Amino acid sequence: MDKLVKKHYACAVFFFLIAFMVKGQENDAQVWYGAELKYEIIGVDIALAHQVRQGVSNNAIEKQFTNVNLEYNVWKSLSVGTQYRFGRDKKKSGYFDFSRLAAFLKYKLPVNRFTFNPRLQWQRQWTPRENRTDIVNKLRTKLGINYNIRSWKLDPLFAAELFFREGEESYASEKVRLTLGTKFKIKKGLSIGWAYRHELPISDDADTLSILQAMLSYRF
Repeated sequence: MDKLVKKHYACAVFFFLIAFMVKGQENDAQVWYGAELKYEIIGVDIALAHQVRQGVSNNAIEKQFTNVNLEYNVWKSLSVGTQYRFGRDKKKSGYFDFSRLAAFLKYKLPVNRFTFNPRLQWQRQWTPRENRTDIVNKLRTKLGINYNIRSWKLDPLFAAELFFREGEESYASEKVRLTLGTKFKIKKGLSIGWAYRHELPISDDADTLSILQAMLSYRF
């Protein structure tokens, strides 16, 4: 089973890297990179992170932001949390400051060497303009799947996430985000994760996007 998973995982990584290099020649590919610090105090998991999202073809910074994340385990594998994000976003008319507040519910379900991680998140983002403030509400449903391979440090991670954007009457499907990645432990507390992500539009408000992501993480 492990050999089969490794083989398919390696083939998938190779395929996605080729797809990313092809997309990178167009205007729908980005590189996301950043770092985060984690610390637990009184049962609350605190994370501080900064991320930069950069276009591949134009080499422009599309978005950069800082996250403050609080998460608390309420019962066994069930946890709740909140996140505040602030940064700058590139629009057609220039760069704009924005802030975002989110609340989420997460669950962890281990089955043999698989771990299923469903998450439900609601978020509101404010983007001030010259004469108005744009407010966007979204609902996100995500399922992450981890597989623990014996005697191997690069356990694969797969995730599928569906975004719903609030309209005039109700929430409507906006896009799907697919993720294939892994995490490598460098030493105690320090790890690096990388992933390939692909976003598929459902509504006219979203675009197709290929993403290569790297994140350095340290837990105190």
